Amino acid sequence: MNNSNAGLAYLKGTGIIEPNYSFSGYPIGGIEFLKSLIIHESVGHGFGLLADEYEDYQNGWEKEEIPESKKNRLKLDQARGLCFNVSLTDDPTTVYWSHLIGHPRYPYVGIYEGGDHYGWGVWRSELESSMRSSHNYLYFNAICRELLVKRILELSGESYSFEKFLQTDSDEGRPYKGTSVQHPFGVKRNGWVHHPPVMLDEQ
Repeated sequence: MNNSNAGLAYLKGTGIIEPNYSFSGYPIGGIEFLKSLIIHESVGHGFGLLADEYEDYQNGWEKEEIPESKKNRLKLDQARGLCFNVSLTDDPTTVYWSHLIGHPRYPYVGIYEGGDHYGWGVWRSELESSMRSSHNYLYFNAICRELLVKRILELSGESYSFEKFLQTDSDEGRPYKGTSVQHPFGVKRNGWVHHPPVMLDEQ
């Protein structure tokens, strides 16, 4: 509290077991930014088990390739069912969202380099998302929406199917459909520090 840390999510094991969230208020952005922060941290990381999709401008990682230690951490997290909205490969047949690439409902889904805090060696599915940009906090990209729906159905005891997802999915609010100006979700512009989620291994 009372510092410039924007937010932090703690995830334990393969699910959300006794999660802890920390949010720090500060004068930049006001209530609208706090709203985006809660959606990013609680809904994205905490509930959806999603990875960050932006590059870290504070440490200069936007110019760096993801190191082996971080690759190994991401592989471990994905083996436990976390962070499927980013990939360590740009192969369109093996990324987790391969079924969305070329789908007529999702012509904007592809493979974009940069994510999980690094500019190179890690890929995401769309240009923008609430997991990437603080100015588009109401828009989760298609794979994030699908992962959120899967999580909801899993916790409610219902079965998931892609057809069920398509019946109710909407990309309302998708960036570049309207006239809103986009900005990176980076500390470089805003002067605050945003921390990645902390994945706690089960003991």
